[in-house]
Amino acid sequence: MIRIIKVFICLIAFYTLSLMMVYSIPDFSSAKNVKNAQLTYDVEGAYPVLNKAYSSQTKLDNFTDLKVMMIRAHQGKGVIDASMDMTGYARYWHGYQIILKPLISFFSYEKIRFIYSTILLLLVATCSALMWKRVSSALSLSFIVSLCFIHYEIIGMSIQFSNVFIITFLSMIYILLCNDKYDLKGRNNILLFFIIGSIVNYIDLLTVPLVSLGMPLVLIIMLSNGGLRDDIVLIIKSSISWVLGYGLTWISKWAIATFLLGKNVFYDAIDKIFFRTMGDQLHPIKRLDTIALNFEAVFPHVLIPLSITLFILITLIIKRELFNGKLIPLLILAVMPYAWYIALANHSQIHYWFTFRAQIITVFVILTLFTSSLRDALKNSKFID
Repeated sequence: MIRIIKVFICLIAFYTLSLMMVYSIPDFSSAKNVKNAQLTYDVEGAYPVLNKAYSSQTKLDNFTDLKVMMIRAHQGKGVIDASMDMTGYARYWHGYQIILKPLISFFSYEKIRFIYSTILLLLVATCSALMWKRVSSALSLSFIVSLCFIHYEIIGMSIQFSNVFIITFLSMIYILLCNDKYDLKGRNNILLFFIIGSIVNYIDLLTVPLVSLGMPLVLIIMLSNGGLRDDIVLIIKSSISWVLGYGLTWISKWAIATFLLGKNVFYDAIDKIFFRTMGDQLHPIKRLDTIALNFEAVFPHVLIPLSITLFILITLIIKRELFNGKLIPLLILAVMPYAWYIALANHSQIHYWFTFRAQIITVFVILTLFTSSLRDALKNSKFID
């Protein structure tokens, strides 16, 4: 616990100082690039669709990129006001600015899109290659295919979508590189997820933060040699740690901003939390509709997941020793996105066209079970060595 407290204090100090430092550097060409970004917005619109056949799934969030993020990368206000208030958006850290502000000082928005897309491509390639080498080809293929279900091809075109996936892939790469010496069930694992949750809250604007918890956990479960009880305890402890890292980091921003700005940021933040979880008269919550909207965005044909799940269950009945008791832990992870949709029903209902990507966890689990079953069945049938 003392170790986590020390790490948390260091993280909050870094978050605060890094934002102040980045707003202390010269703007260079940021004013010009922000102005040109407005032209992109005028041409493309707030939410351009890249593939009309999948209009919801391939919708970009130019509004957040160009009206929220880019504008705040160029401000003529003082350092404290610019870094803490963010033009009235003080309830979030806006940590993405430590990357975006330097980039917008030298590059246009179109070039920044290319940079983000390239980074994501390299991270996915590294992650899948390490999975293939250190775990199994089945897991690597499951990871790659699961990205197709969330229309990964358009993520790099929106900074808003990219940040949480960059953090997730870096976390998975770290686990894969360190799995030989990494304590998958000990305090290091708890600390890791506390840090991941904290960093996601610092960087992300509530897109699909759950991805940074679920995807690394699927990987750890597949790497772990523990039994059923050990894996379930691992999921519970890691999830609690991630939630604490995420929540405490968020609350700390409200406290720091309230102190430095002299205004009550808590009131605005808590009001928005109630709205995102409870809705209002204009946006009444319909939790079943929320789940349906998000589900249909990933599985437009319900027979696909049902067929795969049925195949897996039949295989497990025939070959009970498969997965060494990992079925239940993996299924717990698979339902996590739907628990999130129920908890944050208003946000997941309004923004289902990007919150649906949390189900990459579910798809990754289903495909992992499917490919592992198929691989073991083929081995037992002597089709492959």
